[in-house]
Amino acid sequence: MIETGRPQPIGSPADGLRPPAGARELQATVRKLAQEKVAPRAREIDATAAYPQDLFELFRDTGLLGLVIPEEYGGSGAGILGLTVAMEEVAKYSNTAALMLLLTRLPTVR
Repeated sequence: MIETGRPQPIGSPADGLRPPAGARELQATVRKLAQEKVAPRAREIDATAAYPQDLFELFRDTGLLGLVIPEEYGGSGAGILGLTVAMEEVAKYSNTAALMLLLTRLPTVR
């Protein structure tokens, strides 16, 4: 990171446009989950317009519903970057499932 006297945004040219290691690990984990669990269901979810409760439960059980919640309150503390990374991976297969993750942000907005 280039020292300019103020923080550089994540993904800036100063850090080579690479997210931090924790975000890359989260990305790999969510990518695998999305390929194995979301992708096979994506067409069905879109065709039936039924709420995919099983995916919600999967996201809950894997800790993806608490990404923006600080650890001291029971979340993972991954912040908005972590949520964005997870949403991007899930949205490659299902926008509905990605929206489920996005909606977990609503109660945490100040």
